[in-house]
Amino acid sequence: MARFGRSYVQKKYKLGDKYAEPTCVMERVEIDHTVLDFTVLMEDNLTVIGRPTITALVDCYSSCVVGFYVSFNEPSYLSVRAALVNAMLSKEDVISSFSSIKADWPCHGKIELLVVDNGVEFWGDSLESACRELGINTSYNPVGKPWKKPKVERFFRTLNSEFLDSLPGKNFRNIDEKGDYQPDREAAISFSLFNELLHKWVIEVYNQKADERKTRVPIAKWYEGVSVYPPIEYTGENNELLRVKLGVLDTRSISKDGIQFLHLLYDTPELVEYRKYTPVASRRSLKAQIKINPHDLSHIYVYLEHHERYLKVPAKDPDGYTNALTLTQHKVNIKNRRRKVTDSQNSSSLAQSRLEIEQMVEQALMNKKQKQSGMKKLAKYKGIGSNVENGVLTANTSKGFALEEGQKLIK
Repeated sequence: MARFGRSYVQKKYKLGDKYAEPTCVMERVEIDHTVLDFTVLMEDNLTVIGRPTITALVDCYSSCVVGFYVSFNEPSYLSVRAALVNAMLSKEDVISSFSSIKADWPCHGKIELLVVDNGVEFWGDSLESACRELGINTSYNPVGKPWKKPKVERFFRTLNSEFLDSLPGKNFRNIDEKGDYQPDREAAISFSLFNELLHKWVIEVYNQKADERKTRVPIAKWYEGVSVYPPIEYTGENNELLRVKLGVLDTRSISKDGIQFLHLLYDTPELVEYRKYTPVASRRSLKAQIKINPHDLSHIYVYLEHHERYLKVPAKDPDGYTNALTLTQHKVNIKNRRRKVTDSQNSSSLAQSRLEIEQMVEQALMNKKQKQSGMKKLAKYKGIGSNVENGVLTANTSKGFALEEGQKLIK
């Protein structure tokens, strides 16, 4: 220890307190992110996007992968939320969207303890609020001790060594292993195909294969655990309520015009009534907790404290700007608009800005010389992800106007 240091010895021999073995499925679930050692293409199979990031959750009782989310975003609460939704809700829709998958993915339900690391995305108010409302306990892994999350770390190792190694476009971290291999030139798989292959491998291989010690088959252990103590499931109204509670948290004032969020206005007659019956002395300072679906800004959810429930409030949007609008897209649109005007913004001007950006995106997608970093930004703007409806990035041949010289789409 004197020669190498305490941290080296602890990591090599995995010293330290071990957690108590869980007694049922979803009692302890580990979550983490990693950038995949793999390069994917656009749907034209010509243009390189880059390396995606995966956020994965693994059940410690069965060792099953219970959910994941793949995108080109940096680790954030948006990716954590998407992965949690995937992990806790039924996978029937996921399975039905891939014709090649023949096995079931029954893993879902309420998480009792979520084991996270110390990344900023796990320390925010949104995750804390969601876990509190859903009754999920959280445990923060000590810094520099990844072996205390062995299940998800093993999944990442196996993903790289057994799945990605077999695909064209694999990236090598070791220069000696890489040799003359150029992953960008060898890449041959589009994101949509990669998404299907990854789901198929997780469901039909990883969850079905005996662990390293040959002591358990994850999916068999899952069924065994469910037969004794099944987790709480989210069905019907609880399905939607789960998505609401996992929304991005904010606190906003309720004025006579409704609620304003990033230059968008939300209102509904029920919200007007709620404010009307608030004591006059409190109206000026009336605030409410809101939850935002980062993949759809056409409405928000306002928590009515006196009624102890959430109210769905639509955007006041006669131009249809917020239809299928993501939080990422909206923030980019605001930045773009600020370059052109200094006066107050409204949904009409933002709608025009959104149209212009969409045209710029399509033009950039047609440019085969676009830099890889630019393609990742385009993928982020388009919201490309493993369980998002618009998870396909295509090169559209429709007309759009060109990017001005030196102009950047996203900073």
